[in-house]
Amino acid sequence: RPLLVYGKYRDAGRKAAIMLHGQTGAGEYAREFEFARDNVSAQHKPIQWLWARMRIAGLSDYYWGDPEDNREAITSLGLQYSLLTRYTSFVAVDEIIRNKGAAARNVKQPLPMPANVSNLAIGERRNVPEPSLTFMMGLLLITYLAARLQKRFR
Repeated sequence: RPLLVYGKYRDAGRKAAIMLHGQTGAGEYAREFEFARDNVSAQHKPIQWLWARMRIAGLSDYYWGDPEDNREAITSLGLQYSLLTRYTSFVAVDEIIRNKGAAARNVKQPLPMPANVSNLAIGERRNVPEPSLTFMMGLLLITYLAARLQKRFR
């Protein structure tokens, strides 16, 4: 199984390193991973959001006390890293007032159905014709004949 390690360091010196020790099927495993603050490239910038997401998940999912105890920490991370959390959301604000001085009015805005969802999902009735009398009589005749044949071959 892969080993995933998430972390964040502050004020690490020029020679920061993580030492990993473990046991594998082939025996002992040990490796040192070196990193330096001045060696961070732009392609690794998204790692900060990965760390923040995992930290929020840890605070949300693996805390055994009252979930509200972590509310401030989760909110702070969500705001600092612009992430959606259970306590933060994204809001679009339009700065231009289009209806200056006029009264506001409510409008029912129809929305399209999601892809591959029929209108039956909202209770719309389809015009399905009633079965014709001829069709019903045919079904009755077939049922009668099947019952007679079954009795004959018993």
